[in-house]
Amino acid sequence: MNIRVGPVIYELIEEHNLHGSKDLLYGVVDCDECVIKLRENMSVQRKRVTFWHEVTHLLLAQIGKDELGKDEDLIDALANVLVGLFIDNPGISELYAEDADEETA
Repeated sequence: MNIRVGPVIYELIEEHNLHGSKDLLYGVVDCDECVIKLRENMSVQRKRVTFWHEVTHLLLAQIGKDELGKDEDLIDALANVLVGLFIDNPGISELYAEDADEETA
């Protein structure tokens, strides 16, 4: 699956084991390769939060706020709010899907 964040298209892939310098990771972004990696075999809830965690890093980088992207507590908080927004408002994506249809017509 591919997703666009700003002008860049990222490939979303799942890998069996993601390792950081010391720990097993839930997810990671490779900006040079334009890849978002998520660990396989996570619960749906963990996968959602991890996905939005990684996307939040990308969003902050896109607006030139890389320094804020280093604050993992902030990133976690924003990811949890985004997950809640989409869970609590299941029709929200349809709101913008209609605009996309109109723009391509």
